[in-house]
Amino acid sequence: MFLMELGALIGARIRETRKTRGLTQEELAERIDKAASTISEFERGNIMPHLSTLYAMAAALNVEPGDLLPALTDDDPERAKAIASALAILRNLEGRSFDQAISVLKVL
Repeated sequence: MFLMELGALIGARIRETRKTRGLTQEELAERIDKAASTISEFERGNIMPHLSTLYAMAAALNVEPGDLLPALTDDDPERAKAIASALAILRNLEGRSFDQAISVLKVL
């Protein structure tokens, strides 16, 4: 459940930033060499952008990659710590390992 929520939050940040910059989905897609339908999927939270794609979008939108990520706040400090730890692990994964970790999280 958390991963789906995270995908939706990241998607909303991408959409908000893209619109603030006055770009269409097609224009952003062209700048990062992706299909406009892929941008749409990101923005709706249906798929999560790979870390390299997130960096490419940030560069295309002239923002820091962290600006496309939601602020993680939680009233439970242990939960917040666990979430931060999980995100740190995901950020360090690449390629197939990242894809496998996302697949496992989606099942949960």
